[in-house]
Amino acid sequence: MSSLCLRLLRACCCRALLMTASLALGTAHAQPTSVTGPIEDPIEDPIEGPSAFAQATEAFEAGDYRRAIDLFSAAIDGGAEGPAAPYNLGVSLYRLGDYTQAAERFRLLGAEFPALRELADYNLGLALLALNQPEGARAAWMRAALSADPAIADLARAGLGRLPAGRPAAARTAWIRFLDLGLGHDDNVALREDTSLPAGQTSDSPFAEIYGYASGPISARTPLLLDLSGYLVRYPDAGRFDQNSLRVATRYRRAGALWMFDVGPHFSYTTLDGAGFEQQLGFELRGVRRLGDRQTLELRVGHDRIDAPEAVYAFVEGSRQRLRAAWEQRADRVRWRLRYDLERNDRDGANVTADRQRFAAEARRQLGADWYLDLGLVYRISRFTDLAEPRKETLREFFATTRRTLPADWLLSIDYRYSDNDATDSFFNYARQRFTIGASRLF
Repeated sequence: MSSLCLRLLRACCCRALLMTASLALGTAHAQPTSVTGPIEDPIEDPIEGPSAFAQATEAFEAGDYRRAIDLFSAAIDGGAEGPAAPYNLGVSLYRLGDYTQAAERFRLLGAEFPALRELADYNLGLALLALNQPEGARAAWMRAALSADPAIADLARAGLGRLPAGRPAAARTAWIRFLDLGLGHDDNVALREDTSLPAGQTSDSPFAEIYGYASGPISARTPLLLDLSGYLVRYPDAGRFDQNSLRVATRYRRAGALWMFDVGPHFSYTTLDGAGFEQQLGFELRGVRRLGDRQTLELRVGHDRIDAPEAVYAFVEGSRQRLRAAWEQRADRVRWRLRYDLERNDRDGANVTADRQRFAAEARRQLGADWYLDLGLVYRISRFTDLAEPRKETLREFFATTRRTLPADWLLSIDYRYSDNDATDSFFNYARQRFTIGASRLF
């Protein structure tokens, strides 16, 4: 296999879906009372203290919501910390029928306590629907439907399905759409040092990229979901690495008290410089389990059959097995995520037949009402044992991303990534820096 074909393969890396990292910020303190009703039970927070907060809780449980409102407000004015008092104040306002004030409380709750954002969005949708604002409820429930907590996600999707029929938005209510636009600079598109490139070629280029995603039920009568995504990137100074990618997947979802499962097939097709590079037909099983109020465990297993539409890329043909385990912990302003990936390849080309292990640690911190900072470290080991002289590669990556919410539900992001690859064959050593400014929106 030529070194150029090998570099093209290594440069072909579809952008990971940003949504999971960007939108699933928290989970509920309280358990839902049903799959169609509001999450209204009061939550406890020992930080609040035993005085006004305890009396307010007693009033709430007795159905005296006016007194509960006064006492929860007094607890907040008295310096109560944590989300319990403002959350319960919003629920009390909702129970009393003051939906305007309840909606405002849930908006503020989501902004101040990101760990409760999806729960706040779900209850915000209930309040807006009670105010006869179905489009506002749709937007709030679409955000909540992306929650990593399957209970909240299922409640939000059920809410979307209950929106009034016969309105222009009725056909779209259960669908989620996401668009991400980016401009940036990559100083090593080919994952190869410039000194090893043929004369007149460069690995340094600006770029423009677009990512789009849509997901929703195939039918209102079945728990089948359809996922559609597409990605394209253009390098003005290194056009041979221009990439297009399309992916279609169906998922059967089943949710229980602790576990949520997705299972189904997927198909993807990728081009490089306009030529068919790779097509995949695969199958994946994913399970998410709640470990307490603010922790989740995710497990995935998958198998892919890979074919090459163009003969020049025949070396990529073969199969791949994948395994993933991820743990996530959420607090009021911080989220931590640890992830392990195992990948085994059996390809026609020995240079692309690798066993890989990937370890990643990520953290998100809320810096203000509208600002977030993501930091991450990645360590990946690749072993090419089918080569005449087996090769080992060790990749280290660091990334930092700052995000800011903008008007009209847009999100601004600035991303920096640094990669360093060490190999037992020095030909495969490289360093890379990538800088991106992007704007994304959930529709």
